[in-house]
Amino acid sequence: MKIITWNTAGRTTKIEAQFKALIALKADIVCLQEIQSGGDEIWQMVLSVDYPYITSSKGFADFRSKTGPRKYHNMIASKFPIEPNIELSKYVPWFERLLVVYLPICKVNIATTHIPPGVSNGWKKIDFFEGLFRLVSENRLILTGDFNSPQKEFIDGGILTWGQRINSKGFPYIRKKILGKNGQRWHEGEYNLLRGIETIGYCDYFLKLNGSEQLAYSWVTPSNREIKYRFDHMIGPENIEVLSAEYSNHFIDKKLSDHAPLIVELDI
Repeated sequence: MKIITWNTAGRTTKIEAQFKALIALKADIVCLQEIQSGGDEIWQMVLSVDYPYITSSKGFADFRSKTGPRKYHNMIASKFPIEPNIELSKYVPWFERLLVVYLPICKVNIATTHIPPGVSNGWKKIDFFEGLFRLVSENRLILTGDFNSPQKEFIDGGILTWGQRINSKGFPYIRKKILGKNGQRWHEGEYNLLRGIETIGYCDYFLKLNGSEQLAYSWVTPSNREIKYRFDHMIGPENIEVLSAEYSNHFIDKKLSDHAPLIVELDI
């Protein structure tokens, strides 16, 4: 089963070009983030050429602004029947940012999320992290999406969360306060979903196959293309075999999005 997760950057005018690049990857399931209301119908139309089963979180929330962070939602397209589970979206504050479907052919839940960045949304980011950790702890599923974290990864497998800083001697430390609240909670919120999942029998599928020595990236900052982060992830039960896992960074080079899709093939 080949699964793609990709943040489309809400580029409505590039949907057809984005779709052509996606279908060349020949995935069974496509999980998309940053879909705008105006692009929902276009995405559903182009995806239906190759994917007969499509679901969107566009209507999950009663209130959706046309600007700001709540203008985005998610979409999942599949070659096999899927059954959306709206109730599971209630683990996060903005329901449209978490879409969960059940795949009967594999008897597995697949979810996609878009965690809002802390720089513009403050503690809402940690509300998402904590809710998503509860989600994966209480429900067996594969979670994909743009986590907007970590700040840095190290070749020994460790990470630097946005709740940490580096001191003058080069060692990380946890910030005491962030926006007037406990920095320890911020750090733990990010860490638990990125590395703490090992305690509940989950893993990061890219790291499981490739290891931490390969410092991959999936997002490049617009102001400085030398600053890169691995924000896009796919995590799930560790007993699922990973056959392949890679980022297609040429999607960034072609300016289809500022994110690269993560393509993972699983034996499920």
